Amino acid sequence: MNPIAGSYRNKDLRILHVVPSLDPRFGGPGWSVANLCRALAEQGAQVTLATLDLNGSGEDAVDPGGSVSTIRVRGWHLERLGGVIAPGFRRCLERVIMRRGIRLVHDHGLWLQTNRDASLAAQGFDIPLIAAPRGTLEAWPRSQKRWKKRLAWNLYQRRALQRATILHATSLAEANSFRDLGLGQPVAILPNAVCVAPSATKTLQHRNGRVALFLSRIHPKKGLLNLVEAWSEVRPEGWTLLVVGPDEAGYRAEVEAAARARGLGNSFQIRGPAYGEEKRALLDTADLFVLPTLSENFGIAVAEALAAGVPVITTRAAPWRDLQESECGWWIEVGPKPLAQALLDATSRSPEELVAMGRRGQRLIQRKYTWDRIAERTLRVYAWLLGKAPRPDDVIPARAGL
Repeated sequence: MNPIAGSYRNKDLRILHVVPSLDPRFGGPGWSVANLCRALAEQGAQVTLATLDLNGSGEDAVDPGGSVSTIRVRGWHLERLGGVIAPGFRRCLERVIMRRGIRLVHDHGLWLQTNRDASLAAQGFDIPLIAAPRGTLEAWPRSQKRWKKRLAWNLYQRRALQRATILHATSLAEANSFRDLGLGQPVAILPNAVCVAPSATKTLQHRNGRVALFLSRIHPKKGLLNLVEAWSEVRPEGWTLLVVGPDEAGYRAEVEAAARARGLGNSFQIRGPAYGEEKRALLDTADLFVLPTLSENFGIAVAEALAAGVPVITTRAAPWRDLQESECGWWIEVGPKPLAQALLDATSRSPEELVAMGRRGQRLIQRKYTWDRIAERTLRVYAWLLGKAPRPDDVIPARAGL
């Protein structure tokens, strides 16, 4: 039974979530934060979500649902500088906190004006701040635009994170990254989740060819050049590798050139992003899902594939030991050789074997990674922060001496 169920949760948990964008073209946090807010509201919390309408993209944004009060402030994405600008965003947050009696702020992301504004607004009203870096403090993201991030870290970002009451990690690996950077606050380990249709069960597909699917951003972080090299080595008969996702900074051209150079022909296909029903249809027809990532704090694409009943290959740069423990995929070292070995094993399996692995993956998601379960765990963290419940098991205590 939820220890904070009842009148306290319904009346007094007034939460402000802050995320830079709900546009799926700007990455996974838009999806995960919107779904978390929806699930929290469905369990009784009063949730306000503040975000930016970047470059007028609001019509494409993820909708968190009518039970969440969503506020969008016009902003601009400064792509070359890797930032955003939104005049008046901090004042908007302060008005929301004051008028709606917000009890705590849950901020998502790092390095951006929205994060700085959320920190200062929470500090100004002396309410708890939960900071969720969402993978931006992992080693690979920090290595990109290194000098800019080092400057930002020393000028303001370290201090902003140190002011946070608690940090939110989506995996133990991410929590360890916080400690490695000298951040000693308590850490709540609350993974992302997926929406699972209870009746959705993967069945054998009767068709001529079989499909290995990559469905994520076409970005250097995702390890696509390793995938091209590994697929070229394996070249499984009767299989097609389908790469689907939004192109970031023209990287698709580099991936396509690598595939042409290796003569992959029609066994390698690449196309633009898929959302909604189109995305679900792709997962439904896939026999195997591949995410050869170089860095993930969680890997929502992995969870979505498992929820659809598709076995997964991903790297140890994503926190998915569950793939091994639940026998629903391959959890491998980063690099083309381990990837080629996993692809050879997976594509040598019978359709019946892969479907059985996919069903085990669905059971894993239903057991651990549904939004109602994650929302319940998150509410317990909120109640503890507000002094209304004991510290939950999901919270690692503060580390002395850092």
